Formats: sequence, C-alpha cells, structure tokens
Amino acid sequence: MKIAFICVNYNNVKFTKEYIDNVLKVKGTHKVTIIVVDNASNQSDIDQLNEIRHDELVLIKSDTNVGYFKGLNLGINAIQAADFDFILIGNNDLTFDESFLTNLENKIVKENVLVIAPNIIRLDGIHQNPHIPNRFSRIARIYRRIYYINYFFGNIMQFMYNTIREQVKPVDRVGHENEQPIIMGYGACYILTENFFKHFKELDAPIFLMGEECIIGNQVLSVDGITLYRPDLIVNHHDHASIGKISNRKLYEFSRASYFYYLKNLKHVQ
Repeated sequence: MKIAFICVNYNNVKFTKEYIDNVLKVKGTHKVTIIVVDNASNQSDIDQLNEIRHDELVLIKSDTNVGYFKGLNLGINAIQAADFDFILIGNNDLTFDESFLTNLENKIVKENVLVIAPNIIRLDGIHQNPHIPNRFSRIARIYRRIYYINYFFGNIMQFMYNTIREQVKPVDRVGHENEQPIIMGYGACYILTENFFKHFKELDAPIFLMGEECIIGNQVLSVDGITLYRPDLIVNHHDHASIGKISNRKLYEFSRASYFYYLKNLKHVQ
C-alpha cells in the first residue's frame, strides 16, 4: 500500500517531529510519503523543521499563513494523487495506532466512499467521531443562529451550554463502536480515498479556519459520495495544539465567518 500523510505546521514543531516519528514507526512495509506544510511559522520553528532529515519527508514552506485546508491543498498539489492508495490529511498533533495501516489496507473500499473518518480519541479518552452522524436538528440550527449573532451572545450561549452539556449531549460520541456512514467527520483527520480524486483535484477551501467539517462533508455529498466512519482506525489526538494559541475572540470570528458561508453555500449538509 502507498499512502501520503499530509499535515500543517504552525509554530509547534514539537508536535510535527512526534508526528513524523510516529508515522515512520507504524509504516511497516508500506510505502509512505510524509508532507509537512509550514504555514509561515516563526524562524525558530522553520530552523528546526530544516534540521529534520528523512527520505520519506517533503517540507513545503508557505510564505503566508493560508489557513488549514488551503495549507493541506499545498501538500496535495505537491504530489500525484493518483499514485497513492490513500492520502491522509490533518493536524500535526496526531499519533497513529500500530494497527492503523494494517486495518486500512485489509478492507475493501466501496466506490462511493470518498472519505474515511477514523476513530479520533483525545488524550483523556473522549472519542471525537462520529462527529455529525446526521443533519442538524431544528433545535441545533436555532442554537447556532443565536450563537452567531455576535461575540457577546456567543459567550452567553456557550456558558449556558457548558453548564448543561452533559445532560444535553454526551461529550463521548454515541456510536463510536460502530462503522457507519456519517454527514461529517471531525476536522483533525481525514483519509481521502482514490475515489475522492475521481471527482476532485483538491479540497474545497473557501475559508481560513474553522468549519472544515461542513466544507468537506458538503463536497462529498455534492457528488452523492459517502464519508465512512471506521472505529478500527485509531488516531490519538492532542487536540488544539495550534488553535489553542489563537484568542477566543479570533476563533469566534473565524467560526462565525464559516457559519455564514455554510448558510449561503453548503446546501447538501443542511
């Protein structure tokens, strides 16, 4: 099996080094290419990236921070996607279970499966997939409309939600034991199959950051494709290694911009 691992680095080279070491550890007899896209990190980070030497590693440096999916597209466009069985895209704060590639190889992928959502597990044991199994309920849509009125309302809504969260929705994703088609997988990691590239050259990337789950979910559904959640593909996630450095206000603004794009353009996931 031939697989490309593409991640984005932004001022957290420590995680990138661990990511690379982990991929090399679990690759076994498979042929892997590791592509790290640096999103205009500080010079210290870039210097440390330049020191990493592996035959499997390709380092791409962007002169500007282009955001998450646009950064991943720099990696996708640097290779011939048709040469790979799978292209794994995502954050750099991930580690893969030792059985990850074996399990990925040992199952036939149906033609309508364009994206595979792996079993992403936070370090505290919380499962982050299946992220959105079905379309948003009416209550969820109303909540989101109020949340994105402005930053003030958003903070109030978030505080109220956090207070009653365990009663409304469990943190651990329901159904994480079962393979199933879903509307959206969690944004930290996706596996693009050969079927994805029969329809698309790259990811839709109209936004800078936040809301990528809706973007790729809509892209897949636009051609009647499926995002398949697979519990046997275990990925451990440090969670928020990059966006944890961004202020809450800035994250809210990114998320709000993505939400209004969603309302206007992403009809397949609504």
